[in-house]
Amino acid sequence: MRLAPVVMVSQKQSGKAFEYAVVLAAQRVIGSPNIVLIDNLPLRTGEQDFHLLDPRRQTEDLRAAVPALEQLVRLEPCLALAKSGLLVIHALVQPDEAGKTGDVRDTLLFDPSRHWEIGLSAKHHHEALKHSRLSMSIDFGAKWLGMPCSQEYFEAIAPVFKRLTGLKAQGMVWAQVPNKESEIVCQFDNWSYSHLAPSCTEYGGRERIKRPMNLI
Repeated sequence: MRLAPVVMVSQKQSGKAFEYAVVLAAQRVIGSPNIVLIDNLPLRTGEQDFHLLDPRRQTEDLRAAVPALEQLVRLEPCLALAKSGLLVIHALVQPDEAGKTGDVRDTLLFDPSRHWEIGLSAKHHHEALKHSRLSMSIDFGAKWLGMPCSQEYFEAIAPVFKRLTGLKAQGMVWAQVPNKESEIVCQFDNWSYSHLAPSCTEYGGRERIKRPMNLI
């Protein structure tokens, strides 16, 4: 018996494969005739990376994605209409460049005729201690909103990133970090708000921002 060669995939390829698994899950849950896939390079790349996975990994990715789509169908009327065959929606896998401007949605499901859309951010084994779009040097205010971050913001976040760097060097994963909600997540929430609220006043009106909710 000949065995198929084992192909090692990178973390990035695994992530792209999971994005494609989300698209497949949408087709499975809502029905392929009710979804129009937008053919682009990110979709084809995800499909190629998905088929590099061994069959067990493919099954695991789909098993993780399908329940999420089933829950969305229960919550979103447009998706429920599409599943019933009363509406045709479109699916678009976004390029990585979208994230550089603050749009972290990997896949969009939308109906152009209704001006409706929902975005999905697909995370695969997401145990990173740092997020690539936030760091001690990335000016997320300038990149996302056109409102530069203040020097006070960078001074405030530096100790936390130094802590995360040290924990990562010790081999610790996100699930093992103690008190992360209060000492890391909520701190970034508060610092972001304290930076953005005055910036919105300076750059175009305080009504442009509402205080984010701490959803822990």
